[in-house]
Amino acid sequence: MRIAARIEVIPQDHGAVSVMVAVCLVMLFGATALAVDAGRLWEQRRHLVTTTDAAALAAAQLYGEASNGCAAAPGWIANNHATAAMTSCNLVPIGSNAGHVTVQARTDVDFSFAPALPSAPSSASVPSSSTAIFGQANTVFGLRPIGICKDHPALQAWITAGAQDDGQIHRIGYNKNDNAHCGEATGNWGLMAFTGEQSNAVFKEHVEVGYDGGVSIGDEVRASTGSFNNSIQPQLNTLKGQTFAVPIFSSVIDPNGQNARYVISGFLTITLHDFKVTGAAAGRWMDVEFHRRALTGTCCSSGPSTGAIVIAICAVDPDATAIAACNP
Repeated sequence: MRIAARIEVIPQDHGAVSVMVAVCLVMLFGATALAVDAGRLWEQRRHLVTTTDAAALAAAQLYGEASNGCAAAPGWIANNHATAAMTSCNLVPIGSNAGHVTVQARTDVDFSFAPALPSAPSSASVPSSSTAIFGQANTVFGLRPIGICKDHPALQAWITAGAQDDGQIHRIGYNKNDNAHCGEATGNWGLMAFTGEQSNAVFKEHVEVGYDGGVSIGDEVRASTGSFNNSIQPQLNTLKGQTFAVPIFSSVIDPNGQNARYVISGFLTITLHDFKVTGAAAGRWMDVEFHRRALTGTCCSSGPSTGAIVIAICAVDPDATAIAACNP
């Protein structure tokens, strides 16, 4: 006997599947919106932080050079970010020839996918705030090892007049007697051995390209033995017409040639126009122009300005704690 079996197929709930597909599509679309639009927000935020950093640094440099930095800040924002606008710029003085400046800006970002989602915004506003400090240099990198006595009459007159660019060229003598205002060192003419090494090769390297380490106010720097003579003429030739930083010293201690040490009291930016390293010792000199310039280093020292300033970002999106850290 043959038994017949009947299998009945119960229809599936096609409506439920459709709902699930729709939900998944919404979730997928939302994830796409999140990835694309959030990525664009992050990109614009990063660009804007770079922009406010640049504007704050530029404003700080101008304030350090006795100009109105906030007046120029909107132009820096516009030049670095096409859709951003500066919302504020505030200067806070923190002592003689020092302060910090905060630049704030904002840009609007239109979303590509989010508007298709229920109740999702079509755009967002992205803010950024950067604070830069400026002040007299306490430490400077890249110095040339040719010191100038702080009491040199030309330097003192320039500082007294406000340490501003004036186009004047000053003759700085380099002989044992010219630095007598700050003391004398037998066998040395204001030349410095930043590393302590008396090697003539190291000294020439520092003359030509600068010392890559930092020198700070109050440091005692050993003398580099020898005189201001034609042994450094090739290196000085490469510097003619160039602008660079040199140390200022307040005194010479232990004046015994190789054992002499210079006490660093500040820094100065100069342009070398001409020099003489041959002939009678008393007639050797450099013709230089003094400048007020921003240097690479750390802030901030006190006392009369020598025109050597340092600028640096000290806070991004600052709160009260971060701003406090900007006050040296």
